Amino acid sequence: SIKYDHSDYTAWTFNNSGKYPYMYNYYITKPYYSDYLVTPEVELKAGTLYKLETAPAAYNSSEKSKLSIGVGQGDNVETYTVLAAYENITYSSQNNAEVKSIEFNVPADGNYKLYFLGEEYPLYLYKTRLYNAGSSNVPAAVKDLTLLPAADGSASVTVGFTIPEE
Repeated sequence: SIKYDHSDYTAWTFNNSGKYPYMYNYYITKPYYSDYLVTPEVELKAGTLYKLETAPAAYNSSEKSKLSIGVGQGDNVETYTVLAAYENITYSSQNNAEVKSIEFNVPADGNYKLYFLGEEYPLYLYKTRLYNAGSSNVPAAVKDLTLLPAADGSASVTVGFTIPEE
């Protein structure tokens, strides 16, 4: 994708009356949008299933946008895990925009940030929220995994491991 130098312009802003962020700036030449909206740090716990919902919509009906969403720690968004990527996002009103739902968990307790990378054309992020969906269905890894080949040289193996306590 095209990366545009936006040091002089801010692409993302917040609509206070509608309560949603949107990516648009009159001074940025289209389709050169490629801008991150990064949340403040949010405390997340390992073993918890989180659900992120957002309803993206292109800024107008003649253009389609792209959106990538990621989670990670620190300030370098290029090291974050990509949770989802959407292309060909079309225009829709706030009431009719399709809600996209992403479930994820984090590997360790800590402070994390989420990013929303809008690309190509301006877009809205309606109905965005993050919430705890309960315990994760992902079990902890087994410990002390051993593979013992058959003493007689046959094609068999004995597998041993310790069941996780979590």
